[in-house]
Amino acid sequence: MLLAAAVGALLFWFVAPAFAQIVPVSLAGTTSYHGWSDMTRRGFPGYPDYPGSVAWSQPMGSNLGSGDAELQRLAGGTTTGGPFPAEESLYFGSFRQIPNDLGGTLRVADGTPVSGVKTVVLQIQIGEAEGYDFVSPGGSPALKVNGETVGRASLSRVLLNRFQSGTFYSDVTELDEPVFVNTWGFQWDVSSLGPISSLGIDFSAVTHAQIYAVRLDQSDVAQSGAVFIPRFLALAGMGTPFYDEIESSTSVTHSFIGPPASTLIVEYSEHVGHSAWNPSAPVETDLGAFNVTFTASGDRRAAWSRSMFFRAKYPSDP
Repeated sequence: MLLAAAVGALLFWFVAPAFAQIVPVSLAGTTSYHGWSDMTRRGFPGYPDYPGSVAWSQPMGSNLGSGDAELQRLAGGTTTGGPFPAEESLYFGSFRQIPNDLGGTLRVADGTPVSGVKTVVLQIQIGEAEGYDFVSPGGSPALKVNGETVGRASLSRVLLNRFQSGTFYSDVTELDEPVFVNTWGFQWDVSSLGPISSLGIDFSAVTHAQIYAVRLDQSDVAQSGAVFIPRFLALAGMGTPFYDEIESSTSVTHSFIGPPASTLIVEYSEHVGHSAWNPSAPVETDLGAFNVTFTASGDRRAAWSRSMFFRAKYPSDP
C-alpha cells in the first residue's frame, strides 16, 4: 500500500490526491463493502453546482462493491453553500472563509446490511480547510442503527493516511500552518444491538473541506480488536535544495513522520499526476521520525522549491 505526502505552494482546494488510497479491510465471516470513488461532477453528473446550497435530487449511490448503499445530503452549511460534486472532489462550498464553520452534513446509508451484522467499518478521505476537516466538536461520524443513534465509533478513530496539500495563514499562531488530506478509519461493534435492518452514519464537514473517497465495510463477526493499522506518511520538515556544480547534481533532505520500526522506500515526483516516480534508498523509520535525502542530476532547485510530491512503500510491495 502506498503512503503519500506533498510539499509545494499549492492551493489546498485544488489538489487532486489520486495516489492516496483507501485501505483494503480484511474482515472475517460474511462481509460486504460499498465504496464511493471519483466523487466529482464527472463521476456523479447532474448534481447542483457551486456553492452547493441546492438540495440533491437523489442520493449518490455507491459505485464500488455491492453498490446498493447511498450517500445522502442531509443539510447544507450555516452560510450559503453545501456539499456538491466539483471538479476534483465532493466539495463543501461557501462564499465565506470561516475556520471550523459548518459546511454541510451527509449520511452513509445502507438499507440492506449484512445479515447478523456485528462489525461496521467506515473510511473517509477528506481534505482539510484551515486546519479542520470534520466540524469540531460533534462533526465526526456517528452511527444510527434502525434509525436510532448509537453514537461515535466504539474504538478510537485511526489516521490511516495523510499528506500535506498546502498551507494556510493562521491568525492564532501568525504562521503558515500545514493543510492535510486525511484518511480516517472508524469502527463500531454492534454485536449487542440485536437484529439490524438499516445502518446510517452521519457526519459534518467544515466549509471548503473536500471528500475524495468513502468506503463502508460490514461483517457478521465481531472483531476481536481494531481492524486498522496506522500507515501514513507526513512531511515534517522541508530542506533547502543544494546544487553541486562539480557533480552537476541537486540534493535535498526532508524530514518525515511515518509508521515506526519500519523500512520504507520513499519515492518523489515533481508533478502530482506524474507516472514516473524516483525512489530513495531504503530508509529505517526508527521511532517514526526520519530524514530522507533525494539526489538528481542537473539543477533542480527551482522545481523542487516549487513542488515536490512523495509516496512511500515497503520493500516487499510491488
